[in-house]
Amino acid sequence: MQKLVINATPKSFDVICEQGHIEFKGCSVVSDPKVFFKPVRTWIDENMKNAPEETIVNLKIDYADSASIRNIYEILQSLGKLNEYKKSIKVNWYYDINDPEILEIGEILAGRVKAPFHFIKSYSSDFKVFQ
Repeated sequence: MQKLVINATPKSFDVICEQGHIEFKGCSVVSDPKVFFKPVRTWIDENMKNAPEETIVNLKIDYADSASIRNIYEILQSLGKLNEYKKSIKVNWYYDINDPEILEIGEILAGRVKAPFHFIKSYSSDFKVFQ
């Protein structure tokens, strides 16, 4: 399984996709989210059947516009299909305790995606680790 790495820019996430692990980190206000997220979708589609027993998704989002959140939602929906292959997905949603909007976005997604979400809080000073 080939690893996918997309390095962050001031306007886009840092993305890592590898067997059993997918991570989005940072901010996303990309001008064309379909183009940005296409390699991730392709990677998931190509690797879905060969996924390990459990895939962990880490979302360490500082800020994302609505189009980026919509794409994350669609990616999580796709990963929810791992259940069809008798595999599981676990989502870790990291949020700054001083940023209730990011927590709320995670809670909304958790209610709409067929995957267990684990909310992991941090403080502003600790959250800098993700940047």
